[in-house]
Amino acid sequence: RDVQSQAVAGWWAGKFNERKVPKKIEFISCSVLELAERPGRPLAGMEPFVEGVFEKHNSNVGGAGGNERYTPNAFSHFTWEASGHTILVCDIQGVSDQYTDPQILTANGAGFGRGNLGMNGIQAFMMRHKCNKICHMLGISNEGSGQVDSSGARPGTSNTGSNPSTPLKESEVKQLAKMAGLSIDVDAGLPVTVDGLED
Repeated sequence: RDVQSQAVAGWWAGKFNERKVPKKIEFISCSVLELAERPGRPLAGMEPFVEGVFEKHNSNVGGAGGNERYTPNAFSHFTWEASGHTILVCDIQGVSDQYTDPQILTANGAGFGRGNLGMNGIQAFMMRHKCNKICHMLGISNEGSGQVDSSGARPGTSNTGSNPSTPLKESEVKQLAKMAGLSIDVDAGLPVTVDGLED
């Protein structure tokens, strides 16, 4: 699950970087190893060591206590808007703008392990999120009250800003679904089955 989450988050990082943001981000490439010579052939995740100071920028429910840099928090907000309010990539942490071990929250609560708090997590995150200069630049600013409705939108706003993100193409939805191990009904645009991602 961690490797799948990292791959999906990396895909969204590419979409974020396409928007010509001030600082490009990346999720460290990771792999799954099968320990074939051990009993039960267990699997292990592996990623390269990154030198530097490790920082946590936000959590499954929003802020991380004072270390709320613009770029990682705008990225989390961007994923919610650009996905059409279906996912939010959070728990952003790493060295500089090289991130690792994200959590993905889904509006329907499916997939991505026990850390996926579904709409409860998304609502908590959006209530705590403070839009910054990068959110404004991306046209996804949600100024006003910290209240959010059941979709994660703030009352009186469309939650898409004046420059909404381009909807995903069908091929992008399929690619993203494959990385996440989801079967997607492209006509509905929603995950309909989850293959092996639930705890």
